[in-house]
Amino acid sequence: MALLNDLKNAHLIRDLVEGKIRYYWEFTSGERASELLVSYDAAYDWWRQAVHDAYDGPERRVSPFDRRANSIKRASEVKHGQVTVQSYGGRRTTDIPPKIREDRADAKIQMLKSQLSQLSDQ
Repeated sequence: MALLNDLKNAHLIRDLVEGKIRYYWEFTSGERASELLVSYDAAYDWWRQAVHDAYDGPERRVSPFDRRANSIKRASEVKHGQVTVQSYGGRRTTDIPPKIREDRADAKIQMLKSQLSQLSDQ
C-alpha cells in the first residue's frame, strides 16, 4: 500500500538528458521512480500501469486505461451532444492526465542557448 501511495504522489519531470527531451517519474523523496521515457504519453502510460500493478484490492477494471479517454469516441459523442461533465474522464486518479511538475529541460536549454551565443560573440 505504501508503494501505491508513493506512486500516486509521484511527480512527472521533464528533463534534457544527453541532448534529448525525456520524461520520468520521481517520488516525493527525490528518488527516480521510472526509467527515462521518450514522451509525455509514454510517461502517462507508465504511471497508469505502475499504479494499476501496485493496487492489491478487488479490481473490477481489467485494464488500467479508461475507455472514456478514447479521444475518437469522445469527439463522436461531442458531435451528437451526449457528453456531460460527469462523463468526461474517469473517476480514478490515473484517469486524469498528470501535469508536468517540474520542467528541468527549460533551464538546461536556456543555458545551452547562452553558451552558444557567447561562442558566436567570440
